[in-house]
Amino acid sequence: MLTIEDIKTMLDMQQQAYRDAMEILMKDLSSRIRQVESSNSELIHSLQYTQKEVEDLKADKKTLIEEVTTLKKELCKKSEVEDKFVQLQSRVDYQEDYSRRNNLRFDGLDETLNETWEETQVKIQHLIRDKLEMGAVSTSPAASVMTVTPATTFAGGAASVGAVTGIGAVAVGEASAGVEDSQRGEGQEVAAQRKSKRKK
Repeated sequence: MLTIEDIKTMLDMQQQAYRDAMEILMKDLSSRIRQVESSNSELIHSLQYTQKEVEDLKADKKTLIEEVTTLKKELCKKSEVEDKFVQLQSRVDYQEDYSRRNNLRFDGLDETLNETWEETQVKIQHLIRDKLEMGAVSTSPAASVMTVTPATTFAGGAASVGAVTGIGAVAVGEASAGVEDSQRGEGQEVAAQRKSKRKK
């Protein structure tokens, strides 16, 4: 038969077992809470990092938009400059063509070494008088054009690249003999091309 002491002992044992079980449960619960807190901290850190990346991407996007806008403006300016260049080039070509509107080119004139403008002028005048039967004409110099061939080209315009010498150019205007330009009433420029006979 159980005595009071036995009952007290059994109750004490049950209480101790309960306390031990509760302690184990509390330790396990505390461990799980710490794990959750650690995971939560990692998630917060990851979220902060992601947020920073998003902000950086927004800043990069803004910078790219500004760069694209700047490039568009530069392209528009470049296009305008190219259009103006084309227009100016067209005007230059027109002016150059207009300045040569009365030019005449003569080929086949023999060239002498170190020939002067006056000598070239005489040849042109003789050519016009003898071949064209136009009588005496007045002449004036025209800008020379150099070529890369042995022949020397003369014209009233800019010179192209060439390694030739002894260049002279003439312009034929109205002469005392009555050479007339019925269309323009002004002189005709003559550009002479002479074959090079320089001795090596």
